[in-house]
Amino acid sequence: MIAKFKQSLVPLLLCTLVITVTETSASVFNNVSCTSNKTFTPNSTFNTNLNALLSSLSANVTNNVRFFNATSGEHLDTVYGLYMCRGDVPFALCRECVGFATQTIASSCPTSKEAVIWYNECLLRYSYRLFFSKMEEWPRYQIKIPLGDPVVLHSSGFYTALGSIFDELPNGAALALSESNLFAVKQENASASVTLYGFAQCTPDLSAGDCKRCVADAAAELTKSCCGGSIGASVLFPSCIVRYETYPFYQHSGSSAPTLIKGEGNIGTGVIATIIVLVIVLVMIFCFGYGFIRIRARKKRKAIGPEITVLQSLEFDLATIEVATNKFSEERRIGKGGYGEVYKGILPNKEEIAVKRLSTNSKQGVEEFKNEVLGYMSPEYAMHGQFSEKSDVFSFGVMVLEIISGKKNSCSFESCRVDDLLSYAWNKWRDESPFELLDPILLESYSPNEVEKCMQIGLLCVQENPDDRPAMGTIVSNLSNPSVEMPFPLEPAFFMHGRMRRHSAEHESSSGYSTNHSFTSSVNKMSTTIFFPR
Repeated sequence: MIAKFKQSLVPLLLCTLVITVTETSASVFNNVSCTSNKTFTPNSTFNTNLNALLSSLSANVTNNVRFFNATSGEHLDTVYGLYMCRGDVPFALCRECVGFATQTIASSCPTSKEAVIWYNECLLRYSYRLFFSKMEEWPRYQIKIPLGDPVVLHSSGFYTALGSIFDELPNGAALALSESNLFAVKQENASASVTLYGFAQCTPDLSAGDCKRCVADAAAELTKSCCGGSIGASVLFPSCIVRYETYPFYQHSGSSAPTLIKGEGNIGTGVIATIIVLVIVLVMIFCFGYGFIRIRARKKRKAIGPEITVLQSLEFDLATIEVATNKFSEERRIGKGGYGEVYKGILPNKEEIAVKRLSTNSKQGVEEFKNEVLGYMSPEYAMHGQFSEKSDVFSFGVMVLEIISGKKNSCSFESCRVDDLLSYAWNKWRDESPFELLDPILLESYSPNEVEKCMQIGLLCVQENPDDRPAMGTIVSNLSNPSVEMPFPLEPAFFMHGRMRRHSAEHESSSGYSTNHSFTSSVNKMSTTIFFPR
């Protein structure tokens, strides 16, 4: 009974996970603008005041405070600054965005006395001059999305709907500001199958009149007549932001902002109740259906053995791939290999992917495609579906070893006496003969220390226990610091054709090394020194 109860909780927990995904989404950087005509000297009083201001802004993102301005210093060294989060984003994402913004603006504009940075979720600015309560439109930044159905972009309905949105957003944003609702949204049908969604928000220190003028001027920057428009676009001013898309990109609740949607009459309470009940029923059906499918898939995996069936979930339909790669356009092509050409793709959630297109001249196919998502896949993800940052570290380690050896992880070595690249590299490292792994083409021009370091880093990245693998920040530090001291790598996860293979006993009997990996010597005979700041 308890087991059945636990199984019934799985789909409900998965649904909860879907709902909370937006709470942990990463902030999306758009642009940063730094003035070049007004600068300060590092370690000056102005620099100190700026650092204090940025710390103050970051520290005050608490208790749902989505707008905050502050001043630091006095006289000629005074610094003024503010941040504003989009009114519709979860507050956790607001706090994350402001934290990123304070760090990025400081590193991107190290000596500028005035700067502004925009993310999808927030904006942050500072200046040597008092700009509070002033409507400012410069500097500015515009984002356009050129992809889209040409039929829609050349239809009068698209621009009629766009014009209607831009006509009402200025008043809506001003009204939202005066009622402390922060932002305004509006949607219009461009056709039977396409709906346009508009969004506008001003910094709350503006007057209603200045906010209305700011949004109107921002909207005027976008094309509203046929036929040179974009399927989606944003205009970012220091004092306001305007955006439209063909999907509901904003998160809107009835208490957050006035919704400017055309319609007649009020929806009855009975209709609302019916809609709510239907939504709940549909969600329950989806959750239990998903749970049932998961249970069946689990049984199927047990029946067929360790074959990695999760590969199917990583395959996309052709329509999705064509949109992501702009129909395999030339500007998206980033390389070519034996399998075919490689393209950069951008999924609807803005995630960037690499897409390999099978060439008509290639003799490879689906099996080669699967054997390759395996060569770089960490064992915990391939076998158990557990994914983390350390999964990417594992893939990076495989790539490093491939670069050193000039071999792919799926290749055989020494007439198949060793199964894969990881075990082959480990054997060479263990036997203190790392240069036997080296690609012959590099033998005439290589640095022994660099080869040993890169091989050690690669083996550290492919260790079986994810906790033993270094973080990417540590890897960057190790690669850039010639005298850093690194730990001795443990035996890697020997992974081939979807199966884990451990042969520690063979190692112990043939080489005298014990399986607890307590090595007392290192291949790198060079003495190293770690430097610490005084």
